[in-house]
Amino acid sequence: MQRNSFTPRLSVMSLLLIALSSEIACSKGSEKSNMPMTEPRTGAWPHRAGTKSHREPHILDYPPSDPLFANQRPMFEALRMEETWKAVRESGLPRRDVIVTIIDTGITTEHPEFHGKLLEGYDASGEAENSVQDKMGHGTAVAGIMAANINDGLGIAGVADRVQIRPVKVTRRNYSAFGDAQCAKGWEAALNFQDTDMIVYASGGDYEPNREVLFTRLLTKTVERGVVVLTATINSDEVNTEAVFALPCSLANKFPGVLCAAATRATNPNVLAYAASRHASFGLLGTEVWSPTHERENGGCVYRSLSGASMATAIAAGVVALMQSFKNFTPAEIDRMLIGATDGRVKTVNGTEMDYGSLRPDLAVRKAITEAAPPPRPGIVNRLGRLLVSIGEHVLWPEWDG
Repeated sequence: MQRNSFTPRLSVMSLLLIALSSEIACSKGSEKSNMPMTEPRTGAWPHRAGTKSHREPHILDYPPSDPLFANQRPMFEALRMEETWKAVRESGLPRRDVIVTIIDTGITTEHPEFHGKLLEGYDASGEAENSVQDKMGHGTAVAGIMAANINDGLGIAGVADRVQIRPVKVTRRNYSAFGDAQCAKGWEAALNFQDTDMIVYASGGDYEPNREVLFTRLLTKTVERGVVVLTATINSDEVNTEAVFALPCSLANKFPGVLCAAATRATNPNVLAYAASRHASFGLLGTEVWSPTHERENGGCVYRSLSGASMATAIAAGVVALMQSFKNFTPAEIDRMLIGATDGRVKTVNGTEMDYGSLRPDLAVRKAITEAAPPPRPGIVNRLGRLLVSIGEHVLWPEWDG
């Protein structure tokens, strides 16, 4: 079971979710809007993969029309998202919806940021009430950072557009803690959805031998199914403790297609926000990230600025979703492209250098576009080659024309 500031023997999401003081409720400027939230539903909206929502939020126009984008602009600029979205728009390639299963605290099913994006989920919490409704907020934040509706005139913009979300809830009541049994049950449920392209597990905890066995089994099964995994480091500066070997992050480098994100600072993408991130796959901005919450205020929805490795993991998942929208790449292919799209070396605030760099979303997406592009047809290439040879012969040796 995993490390937790509240209950040390349980897994935890909250260590990866640190809220800043800034807060806004669906507002434009400093005034709160009257944007209502729809009535809660017992499940997700029915939706077929590949269909479009009412405002075409998959169109990646930049800057997006979402009213809170002004708060997000520093993050988007640091991530080079304008260049990333432009590459997607101008690729000329067909795209598909990517199905992401998020193992977390559930999701706020009625939130307008997820309209048209939610698929059937699963409640692995063990509570009497069978529901994926988020009572803590972590899962809602992760989903929103990754894939909130874009250019719909509401709230924030997510990183990726063509995403369908399957929420798997593992926490009980209002707690962020959960046991290994819930973790295993939730993970197996995620794999039982045969259409899952990616699992996002923005959690982690201290090393224990039994937990290493558990995650080794789960990760092996996942990558063998062709499913990519995004996970997170622990938010800790205790570099001489078990936090350095947090699971499942410390296993990521053993499994091509399992990637662990460490949070770096918004002011410097090559400086870690938390020092105990030795075994991450890459660093990615994870501070001052705006996200939706499960909260309501005066009939509107509340957004917060958050920091932590969960935020970096959610952004990374959005980048991978953009990549996978062009082609169903294997986990190993995604791993190779992401690691190949890192820049420099990430350091702690004290200057200790890590073995990994900072992820560049624009480079990763361009690599995916290049590899997804169909090769030229051999017949056309051969005929073109013969034509060029013929033209060259007539130009260089016109007397050969007879």
